[in-house]
Amino acid sequence: SERFKAYTYDELVARDKAGHTSDVPLEVILDTRPPVLARVDPAPGSAGVALSAPLVLRFSEAVAGGTVVVTLGDGRVVPGSQRVQGDRIIFTPASPLPDGAQVIARATGIEDLAGNVLTTPVESRYTTVDKTPPRELVLDPVPASTPRKSVTISGRTEPNARVRVGSRSARADKSGRFSVDVLLRAGTQNRFA
Repeated sequence: SERFKAYTYDELVARDKAGHTSDVPLEVILDTRPPVLARVDPAPGSAGVALSAPLVLRFSEAVAGGTVVVTLGDGRVVPGSQRVQGDRIIFTPASPLPDGAQVIARATGIEDLAGNVLTTPVESRYTTVDKTPPRELVLDPVPASTPRKSVTISGRTEPNARVRVGSRSARADKSGRFSVDVLLRAGTQNRFA
């Protein structure tokens, strides 16, 4: 491994009374460094991640194990299975994750084959693909006619959804409320479909 560049050689030899010898090569590496996180898949901050995608934590060396806990943004723990495969720890959800969900993965106690433990927890956040269209727009009352040159169209929809009215748009807040000011064209019936 590139990690260990210095070698010390000593003989390991058995000698009997007649002077015959037998030797066996033996290599022991003094490893005092814990593993280092090399890659996370899905990458931290990813959006549109497949609902059944496994979480793969890859380290700088082979690992013996650790604990991976995956939760959703609302705090629910995601059931699943965890396995070690060389320099990777792989967490596979027991069932597809909800669409559009924020996922938080936290790994602790990651240990290499020499027993060195990564002391800093590994954390990654990503969002699953959102396959569900926003719920129906519910509009607040809008006047049928007005002497003003603009009108405010407001209401509620899915939280954080982008709402577009003509060429104007706004993002709904965390509760789903939105408000868009729209200029009206004089002398025509202004229709928003």
